[in-house]
Amino acid sequence: MTKEYILQILNEAFEADPPAIQSLLCTQMPVNEKLSDHPTIPVHKREFLGGPTSTIGFLDLLNGCLTEEGQHIVLKWSDLVNEHGQRTLLGFQLANLAK
Repeated sequence: MTKEYILQILNEAFEADPPAIQSLLCTQMPVNEKLSDHPTIPVHKREFLGGPTSTIGFLDLLNGCLTEEGQHIVLKWSDLVNEHGQRTLLGFQLANLAK
């Protein structure tokens, strides 16, 4: 399975049901210390459920698999900002990791 194929499936899923995919992307789950210390899976340090913890989302786990490839899948946003100061999610794209 190639990263291009993964990107294609993610964009097909987004096109089929944008609200469901946006909700999935917003979901963060607390993780234990062992996963938090993983060398390629990005986790977020934050206050969660009353204390400091590490959390992970769907895209973080997926990108942990692609780190060795030198690329990540990132969100593709519109350039236009709506009346609430927000941009529209358009789908997914590949981005090179900063060196």
